[in-house]
Amino acid sequence: MSTFNNIEDLDAVQVERQRSALAVTALVCSLIICCPITTVLGPLLGAIALFRLKGKPHLSGKGFAISGIVIGIIATLFWVLASTYIAKYAMEFVQQTREVSTETIQAGYDGNYDEFRSHLSRSSDDVTDAEIKAFIAILEDRFGKFDSAFLNMQEENQEIQQASQEVPIPIRFIFETKDTTGFMTFEFIPGTAYGYEMKIGCIKIHDAKNGDIIFPKDSICAPSKSSSDASDDF
Repeated sequence: MSTFNNIEDLDAVQVERQRSALAVTALVCSLIICCPITTVLGPLLGAIALFRLKGKPHLSGKGFAISGIVIGIIATLFWVLASTYIAKYAMEFVQQTREVSTETIQAGYDGNYDEFRSHLSRSSDDVTDAEIKAFIAILEDRFGKFDSAFLNMQEENQEIQQASQEVPIPIRFIFETKDTTGFMTFEFIPGTAYGYEMKIGCIKIHDAKNGDIIFPKDSICAPSKSSSDASDDF
């Protein structure tokens, strides 16, 4: 009879055991892999849940807590590696955009037209020395000496709507007398130290006072015929 009562008592304890809500929450957070914040939160909650489960036989959920810790750590490591790769790629992209943009225009200012053409894509590398010279002459006349050009992260370009293999990228141009904005289109060619090479398709520099400067003429940077009177083409 005593043994029977002990079995009944044991069954009652087992029936009454409740799963730890904290352990369940830890696992759920870790399983939301698309959100890096929850994958960090999951292991923390799992560790707290394991600590609270000690000495509390009426609570279950140890497996949930451990699973939350393991899955959360793996997911967090994935996000760290992915973020590192993305940050590295973004920095390289910004650096190469600056180098190509600056070196191209500076080569034109220096009269090194072959170097200028070497940075152009297949759609524009047939421009003549005279076209490059005319483009640079306009820049000198309006803005003075050239300093640098770099990615303009404060502006999104929506001007080019037609299908093209060249990607429009907003650029900020720094000159001696004025800073201005615009964009360049780039063709991305794989197989260099960066993993790809950037070639300039066309250039558009905004000038509200005298009209936008576009190089080369008839490129995808050029406006429609209805608005072409307000621009300088080369």
